Amino acid sequence: MNKIIYVILMVLSGWAFGIQSSINSSLGKRIGVYESSFFSFALGTAALLLVVLFFGKGNLPGIMQVPKWQLIGGLLGAFIVTSMVSAVPNIGAASAVFAIMLGQIMISMIIDHFGLFNVPVIHFNLYRLVGVVLMIAGLLFIFKGNLTS
Repeated sequence: MNKIIYVILMVLSGWAFGIQSSINSSLGKRIGVYESSFFSFALGTAALLLVVLFFGKGNLPGIMQVPKWQLIGGLLGAFIVTSMVSAVPNIGAASAVFAIMLGQIMISMIIDHFGLFNVPVIHFNLYRLVGVVLMIAGLLFIFKGNLTS
């Protein structure tokens, strides 16, 4: 498959992430931060269960043989969703999503550089440094824009 398809998929996922953050935050105001996060994961789990049942072709019993560190993704996801539910009402959707993107980029570059978690090694370089610096500047401008409105 052409790699541009994956870029488009990730842009659409970014849109979904921004929408999800705002929806979960709104729900969190009505039912509570942890309750909103729980409901988000419960509904997502139910949807994925249907996908696995009807379309899954993997090796689900193989979960017992994987390295245990590969099982913490759901815990990290719960932390992320709960953090977003808490942050969006306080700093706005744009600042929260941009800040999490900055964090993702920074840790992803460390993961790439050292080839952690079995990803291909892509070394940190000047281009990547400039990109991170520009993102930090962008976050500062977006956050400053929140304070003036």
